[in-house]
Amino acid sequence: MALGLHLLGRPVTLSSCWGDDPPGALIGAHLAATGVPVRRLRGLSRRSTVALAYVDTATGSADYDFLTAWDPAHIPLDPGVTLLHTGSLAAVVDPGTAQVLDACRQLHGRPGCAVALDLNVRPAVQPDRNAYRTAITRRSRPPM
Repeated sequence: MALGLHLLGRPVTLSSCWGDDPPGALIGAHLAATGVPVRRLRGLSRRSTVALAYVDTATGSADYDFLTAWDPAHIPLDPGVTLLHTGSLAAVVDPGTAQVLDACRQLHGRPGCAVALDLNVRPAVQPDRNAYRTAITRRSRPPM
């Protein structure tokens, strides 16, 4: 999302966290090459989330294994933020879910602002459908 908006000339900043590990070095180099402004959040584990894809050559379909390390310490929002876009993995992978929910609640209800949740359900990440549904519902409803 951030790269697409950047390529369209829209003001955007990608806020994310990744580790100081070999996958993290690849992530940092890729982001630097795109020119997208990045705010690197402090992660607690200092590890990067890794997705392994296993492609069935006969059908072209893929299965995934996720080695998750989504653990931002805090997700600060600048006063000028008008759109917060998050993926569903960030919304269901602990321990980072509480920080994502807090950021969504900070922006929700601000005049002229929106929160977007990109649902990409991955049973390999959370095989319990009810737990997934509960986590997503918590992010899609306004705070009480």
